[in-house]
Amino acid sequence: MAHDVVLWWIKRDIRLADNAALAGACSAARAGGASVLPLFVFDPALVDYPDCSRLHLRAVLQALAGLRASLRRLGSELAVVDGPLPHLFPRLGAALGVELRITELWAHEETSLHAGYRRDREVREWAARRGLRLREIPRNGVVRALTSRDRRIAIVERRLAAPEVATPSQLPMAAALRRALERRELPTVDSFDVPDPRAGIMVAGSGCYAAVERCESHRASRAPQRVDEPAAARVLASFLSRRCNAYARGMSSPNTAAQAASRLSVHLAWGTVSLRTVIARVRSPTASGARSKLYPFRSRLYWHDHFVQRLEDQPDTEFVPINPAFAALETNGYLAAPAAEYERRLSAWLHGATGYPLVDATVRALRTTGYAPFRMRAMIVSFATHVLRLWWRDVLYPMAQWMADYVPGIHLSQLQMQAALTGINTIRVYNPTKQLVDHDPATTFVRRWIPELRQRDPAESHALPELALPPYTPPVVEYRVESQIAKRFLYAIKNSADGRAAARAVLQQHGSRKGGGPRRRT
Repeated sequence: MAHDVVLWWIKRDIRLADNAALAGACSAARAGGASVLPLFVFDPALVDYPDCSRLHLRAVLQALAGLRASLRRLGSELAVVDGPLPHLFPRLGAALGVELRITELWAHEETSLHAGYRRDREVREWAARRGLRLREIPRNGVVRALTSRDRRIAIVERRLAAPEVATPSQLPMAAALRRALERRELPTVDSFDVPDPRAGIMVAGSGCYAAVERCESHRASRAPQRVDEPAAARVLASFLSRRCNAYARGMSSPNTAAQAASRLSVHLAWGTVSLRTVIARVRSPTASGARSKLYPFRSRLYWHDHFVQRLEDQPDTEFVPINPAFAALETNGYLAAPAAEYERRLSAWLHGATGYPLVDATVRALRTTGYAPFRMRAMIVSFATHVLRLWWRDVLYPMAQWMADYVPGIHLSQLQMQAALTGINTIRVYNPTKQLVDHDPATTFVRRWIPELRQRDPAESHALPELALPPYTPPVVEYRVESQIAKRFLYAIKNSADGRAAARAVLQQHGSRKGGGPRRRT
């Protein structure tokens, strides 16, 4: 007997609360007397893409395990399969061991790099050929087919002000289908051949990570953070009730950021909480006493999908600079040469062995824990692209693999911004020695992640790279020389006629808006 099913195709919305795609699937199933089939697909095209890592799959699998437990309490089950889409859909019943007839398909829109973009386009084309109803529900702050940035704020405000979608009390599912699904086990991370961000970093085997695991004061920076819907609710509640007090003053230093942060970015990334839910809680009367302290956090929430919108509007920014004038950097002598020197610099950056303590500590910490504060992420991108003079696409994918809270649109937009490829942002060439003195004066963070410097006095580490401190690696380049070369090339393009003309177009297409007019702060 074939079961009529309405598919709830789960992407980065691994939750029951405030889930419009799930609500739509439930409504359609009740109207048609069908079952709702919650479905997550590990598509090889995405799993094998160079931005994917074990860290991401671990987060997804943990979130799916939590979702499955919640679904079982509602009398439903979760289907998790692997295979290429859309070709898997017609064979889904055979993959699950039960005869199915798909009547509708509901999902959220997703803004991805090329593999996800191509997958979604092919699914839409497949559904159209089959005459199958496919409903893709907008995410909160990303507007598909946006014709003008001037329209976006009003659309987003309406979405965020709308009531949250109610969590279903039950999901219709035929008993035979549920029995067939409940016998299936979730895959494990070891089922996939994907990169491990921790592999090959200098800190491996040093006992440094184990020391962090044991240290109670660094509990917040332990990796990896738990990712599921109940954990998201707990983290949000604890942040709004007490932890938000330290948010504004603690976000710059790598010593305090892990404790001061909301810790919600990983949940927003994988959809174990919605952006609308977080903003609703921030706006709620119970948060009124902390409203002034929450203003910087609320501001960052609005920037979240502003950056994703850039990739939505211009999918080719994975491959080309947002400001096309800066494509010249790939061919005009800017990049480190010859090839052997380029590879030496890239390897030093990837492994946290550049000879600049704060850069190396940040890379090692990010690769080990999946987390680094915004300023530190910006610094290591600036160092890679402006001091080591690496091409930004060689930074894009490895760094994506390292981040537990990886969102393609945010990472890509901020990386291009920090690599000075937009033409509308201030060119920031971070001095890593100054950043060390300003944000880790006692070298607490550096000594935690660089065992080679653990016994050194802070003044000695501040004197690097001029002062040799073996066995710590000597500097791979000289900051003063390389940064001046970078600035000369970057400002020449930014100030050129082509650069300025392209910047005006970038601002019109991608710049933020306030009061109907463009803002230069992007």
